[in-house]
Amino acid sequence: MIKFIFNLKSIAGITLSISLLLLSGCGSDKNGSDTPEPDDGFALFIDGPIALQPGNTASYTAVLMSVLNGEVDANVEWSESTLAGDGPVVSINSNGNLEALRFGVAKITATVEAGDGLTYTASLPVSVTLPGTFVVTPAAIIASVNESPIQLETVYMGPSVKDLNITYESGDAQVATVSNTGLVSFVGAGEAVITVQAGGIEGSPLQEVPILVIQEVDVPLPVARVDIQPGNTTLFPGETQLFEASVFNGEGNRVTDKSVSWKLVFETDEDGLEIEAGSISTSGLFEAMSYGKVQVVATVEGVSDIASVFVIPENVIISDPLSTGIPAGSTKQFSAVVYPMNRETLSVSPDPLEEQPKIEWVMLDFGIPQFSIGTVDEQGLVTINEDVLPGALGFLMASSKDDQINAYPGFSTINVGIASDCDCGVTDPAAVAVSVEPVEVNISLSSGILNQQLTARVVDAGNLTVGGASISYCSDNETVAAVDETGEIIGLAVGTATITVCHGTLEEQVTVNVSF
Repeated sequence: MIKFIFNLKSIAGITLSISLLLLSGCGSDKNGSDTPEPDDGFALFIDGPIALQPGNTASYTAVLMSVLNGEVDANVEWSESTLAGDGPVVSINSNGNLEALRFGVAKITATVEAGDGLTYTASLPVSVTLPGTFVVTPAAIIASVNESPIQLETVYMGPSVKDLNITYESGDAQVATVSNTGLVSFVGAGEAVITVQAGGIEGSPLQEVPILVIQEVDVPLPVARVDIQPGNTTLFPGETQLFEASVFNGEGNRVTDKSVSWKLVFETDEDGLEIEAGSISTSGLFEAMSYGKVQVVATVEGVSDIASVFVIPENVIISDPLSTGIPAGSTKQFSAVVYPMNRETLSVSPDPLEEQPKIEWVMLDFGIPQFSIGTVDEQGLVTINEDVLPGALGFLMASSKDDQINAYPGFSTINVGIASDCDCGVTDPAAVAVSVEPVEVNISLSSGILNQQLTARVVDAGNLTVGGASISYCSDNETVAAVDETGEIIGLAVGTATITVCHGTLEEQVTVNVSF
């Protein structure tokens, strides 16, 4: 059995939608009794807001429910009465459309003739409040018998007063009691009004909080919970997984005679298209088709459970370097290694695949001329075209030629380098060579140390420094590494650059490797 306990509350000025149960009925049963048995299996529910302001309108509905047969068709008659206020507080028509007329507390009542002389009624308190400086929250309370007490809070916005002198009083202590601090306790089923008055404010304004206390209702539900096994799993493309759904009723007992509906919910790509990572049969057999994440949903009589499936590549190709800059007309050797995936951690294993497949290299241009920056041979040697503009971007893909080895391709990005002008000046008659240290520089962008100083000098035949001889520095790939007139190098992006150190016709070259 599932217990429905209706416990909804509303703060002043905020309207909430509720369902209200009032266990009352009158008429004659088939045995001639004037009052039906308390467990006759019917209940009348009202749905609508319990807090409004003058001028507001709202629609209310009432449904007669049978514990055995569900909703019962019936004609509903509506009426209203005033609980607190000067004159009618609300007006409701035969269709359940209500208008809030003035400040106060009203009660709307739905009446249904169920047949066999039985009549059912349900009532709902409606509080109509005026915007003001003294507010009590919540503005109305619906709770069950012996539910945890609820604290009333008061808010005053206006001139400063020494003491608000707040008092609380319950209109029916058999239904609800209230302490001198505003803590409301729920004693028995019924209706009550808590009056909250601020004696310390001019005019001693008061607010009335309608209280409805209800009994618990037991409604049997054939299905209360569905559990999918396994909960989450990881598969490679082509693998299968049989999912099973366990169904439980409201009493926690497993149900075996229910039909399970299976469906998949796919992720979407940047264009909003579904990534169909697999398929599932009516018996719950999932087949992995392509990379991605998919949710498996099992539904029984409106109750569902969800499991996630991660379809990952069995192997991954890592190309090296992942990103680099190459000057126009230059070449760069790339390599690729295949690593297996760890399905438990969803990560790449640290050790490469024992038997490496042959790699197929392709320069990707996507049919866009701007991306056609060069060529690549079968060994992964990339050659940048002579006429390509500096700063152009290209993409290199490495894939497995072996159909037996399923591997996700590796990708590298290539920036066409921008070379700096190199004016080496006039050679000094005494100069025979340029000496520079170091001749190879390694910079890691993640280390935060991006600068490296070169030490260079012009020497004569005796390896002595030639005084006053000028030295120039230039980079063939300033998108990767730049150098200033003093020989200080700064790493800018992953890749390789060559720094030329020259004096007249004499020069020396320094290789700069920039990694992440």
